[in-house]
Amino acid sequence: MWFTWRILLKGGVPLEEVQLLLGHKNPQTTQIYDKRVRRTSESASHKVPF
Repeated sequence: MWFTWRILLKGGVPLEEVQLLLGHKNPQTTQIYDKRVRRTSESASHKVPF
């Protein structure tokens, strides 16, 4: 099962969809397993206008 969610996340499937597939009630549980490296520009803080 771990291999499946890893492929899905790396393939661009949204975390929320993977959460549903795994049956996690809390998105933070799914985020524990999400080890993708994010670029700084993808951070929500970069979308806030100054």
